[in-house]
Amino acid sequence: MVASTFLATAADGDRLALEPYRIAAQIAHGGGGATEAEAVAAEGRRRQQQLATDGLDAIVRALRRDRGEPVVAALLVNRAGWIADQLAYSLAWP
Repeated sequence: MVASTFLATAADGDRLALEPYRIAAQIAHGGGGATEAEAVAAEGRRRQQQLATDGLDAIVRALRRDRGEPVVAALLVNRAGWIADQLAYSLAWP
């Protein structure tokens, strides 16, 4: 069985989780200090990590509920948006 789904790493309207490094760069280029930029990037990554963890847990629970016990899993990540065939792209890189 193969399941394909979307795993959100940013909530609607949460720009910090969507693009933490861009916001950190804007702070640094706008006169903010490196410490502030680093803290902002870290908070954005923390939010991404929490959403990914919660989302993956929900996916595994749904698989268990609907289809049985997952034995093997693979996570293909496509944040670029331009990768049309994620499996072929991922297999091209050892």
